[in-house]
Amino acid sequence: MLSPLKIIVLAGIIAGVWYAFRWLNRIGDRKAEQVGKKGREQRAAEIEDMVRCPVCDTYIAAGAPKDCGRPDCPGRAN
Repeated sequence: MLSPLKIIVLAGIIAGVWYAFRWLNRIGDRKAEQVGKKGREQRAAEIEDMVRCPVCDTYIAAGAPKDCGRPDCPGRAN
């Protein structure tokens, strides 16, 4: 038979395990947030604006040479 002391001890153990899982989840969430923040900053650094070629209406990276590959491209160095 379960005595009141056994029930109290069992409830304490269950509460302790529950609080330990909550604490571990909070630590995991903080680490995931830090990793996600670094990933967003890195992806933002990799993004470049695109500019439209007036001749063929294709888009090329703004940091790249202004040449779309066509011989009549105005940005082509002849």
